[in-house]
Amino acid sequence: SHPQTAGGTAVQVQASGGNLVVTWVQRDSGPAYVLQQSDTLAADSWTAVAGVTPVNAVDQTGVATGCTRKQATIPVAAGRRFLRVSASEG
Repeated sequence: SHPQTAGGTAVQVQASGGNLVVTWVQRDSGPAYVLQQSDTLAADSWTAVAGVTPVNAVDQTGVATGCTRKQATIPVAAGRRFLRVSASEG
């Protein structure tokens, strides 16, 4: 999939052991992508998820040229919160 085409799921989340694994496809050049969290969903409450570094997913099947499937693993013990992947131009 490609982040600029309709259809599909932009961000996927699944439980794995005591963690959540967040997966998304991002363009290799262009916007900066940041995994963010919020306790309330208020517009000014979103912050980067500290201590979590996204990596290239092992499975890149079906990913369009110029894009990469990324994954981030977040400990569930960090508490209940909302997550999103935000993309913004420099």
